[in-house]
Amino acid sequence: MKKKILVTGSTGYLGSYLVKRLLDNYNVIGLDIVKPKKKYKNYTFINKKISDISLPKIKNLFAIIHCGTVSRNYSKTEQLNFFDDLFGLSSLSKMIEKNTKFIFFSTNDIHKSKNQTSYQKFKSLSEEYLINLQIKKKFILNIIRPSTFYSKDYPKKNIAFDKIKKIQSLNKNFYLVKNAPKLNIINIDHIYILITKLLEIKKNNSTIFNLLNKKSYSYKNIFYYLKKKSGSKSKLFFIKSKKSKLMKIKEKSIILNDKLDSF
Repeated sequence: MKKKILVTGSTGYLGSYLVKRLLDNYNVIGLDIVKPKKKYKNYTFINKKISDISLPKIKNLFAIIHCGTVSRNYSKTEQLNFFDDLFGLSSLSKMIEKNTKFIFFSTNDIHKSKNQTSYQKFKSLSEEYLINLQIKKKFILNIIRPSTFYSKDYPKKNIAFDKIKKIQSLNKNFYLVKNAPKLNIINIDHIYILITKLLEIKKNNSTIFNLLNKKSYSYKNIFYYLKKKSGSKSKLFFIKSKKSKLMKIKEKSIILNDKLDSF
């Protein structure tokens, strides 16, 4: 009999990718406020928020993979949803049993101690809550802090690659802020490989994994790399930026070596 896994944010970019891959070996339950476009065998979908008081308590879960969160590109009206999601963690905690594996997706941006966004603060608070909960309930907690993830076989609308591709397909000019930070990007398949290993290991210690690429790429390099591939007539222009106002657990960093041509 296949083991049962709950995936929150199952209709989002990461969640839907993981659902599709995990269904080969597990019975997957998806939880999201957005209904999925596709139907799968061995897949049960719950159309609710994690903070919904009517959310049923799911028993005998082998693992909970918590991908669901407010987008980092949220609007001002969505700020309250961060607190809503934190409250939802307490709902998920009721489903955690002693042998349950809990995998939480945080962000590598959490290392920034100054001028943190609401999204980064939310992830910090969530990590703190889960670490304290793990001490009490003694379950297996793994926190994954990936840098930006992507795959050419699984496009993502709000990432540099697809934004630039769209502009270049229309032969429009691309405007880039001077001294824009470089993009540290990893292939999404590395995330799935790490998760399968965490699920397969019979006994593993609670760990934080920082998933980083060995090399970061400038938007300028990405622009000219994609332009060469597509033969686009788009041109790159630089513009000035506007100034904006602005508990202990084992931790590992996994440094990857993804080249541009792997995306």
